[in-house]
Amino acid sequence: MNHSLSAGNYAFHAALTAATGALWMLDDAGVTVLDIDVRGGRPVLQVDRPPAFVTGVATVTRRRGETCVRKLAAPYRGVQIEWDERVAMPRREATA
Repeated sequence: MNHSLSAGNYAFHAALTAATGALWMLDDAGVTVLDIDVRGGRPVLQVDRPPAFVTGVATVTRRRGETCVRKLAAPYRGVQIEWDERVAMPRREATA
């Protein structure tokens, strides 16, 4: 039986295939995948940290108390990987 997928299902199949391949490569690099989103055009994988050879670009920066949280993103094996980087903010000295 020859069965072809509808256009919408084919898009999900392609996204899942790319996400699965990236997941295996990230696992081999010791990176934990926290979440996968295949709703957009390119799958987005949230990871605990980037692989050693990947450099990201800051997409969002927000301050949480004494910490600055930057969301970084990078293309990787047909998907986008994203992770958070936390940076302690220097304390401001009180002025008299």
